[in-house]
Amino acid sequence: MKIGRVLGTPVAATSRAEACDELEHRIAERRREYVVLANVHLVETARREPAVADALQHAGVVLPDGAPVAWSVRRTTGSPAERVTGSDVFEELCRRSRSAGHRHFFYGSSSETLAALERFVERDYPGIEICGSLSPPFSPRVELRPDELAAINAARPDIVWVGLGAPKQELWMRLARPHLEAPLLLGVGAVFDFASGRKRRAPDLLQQLGLEWAYRLAHEPRRLGGRYLTTNTSFTITTVRSLLFGGR
Repeated sequence: MKIGRVLGTPVAATSRAEACDELEHRIAERRREYVVLANVHLVETARREPAVADALQHAGVVLPDGAPVAWSVRRTTGSPAERVTGSDVFEELCRRSRSAGHRHFFYGSSSETLAALERFVERDYPGIEICGSLSPPFSPRVELRPDELAAINAARPDIVWVGLGAPKQELWMRLARPHLEAPLLLGVGAVFDFASGRKRRAPDLLQQLGLEWAYRLAHEPRRLGGRYLTTNTSFTITTVRSLLFGGR
């Protein structure tokens, strides 16, 4: 995979299939990495917050979870690049795990969401091995709890899915990575809500048009309005400026 810079963040130019092939390869090699799926909000937050930028720089791979991010990667690398969402990766690795035998652990969200998530995943992917789940107490800060790390290690997962929301999950993975034996940690944001049936994803047409953000904004204007107004506008202005003046 070629790596391009999107406003300072290293992002892979890849396809959904190639990304999942590469992640499976890294599991097989037991590399002990974490994976970031970066949308405009996360890329812009990394420009403003050094700790977030550090977390993205140290990721095993950053995938373009956002049509503008994928477009920017194509522009900077000259290579094909698809949008690779957290849902894409989650669904494909769950599907492949039935034959590969990978063990899955879910970390984040509420106990109710995790219970629903396990039911839906076991229904949709018969034979998949879910070795545990954990809903941490709410905290505005990023905290590592030794008892939680021990519980995750005791479950012996191959993949730890982290659903704390961005950028908290990226900061958590950066801190937790040295303490966890699982070869792969993946930050997947709202995927727990989608996969558990608690929230609906945008229709396929809106996803293909790169307008999933608009669908989510329409359904959660109070929570997402300020974020999109600030980060999407800044990303657009900076990207246009780089096109006009030759920066990357």
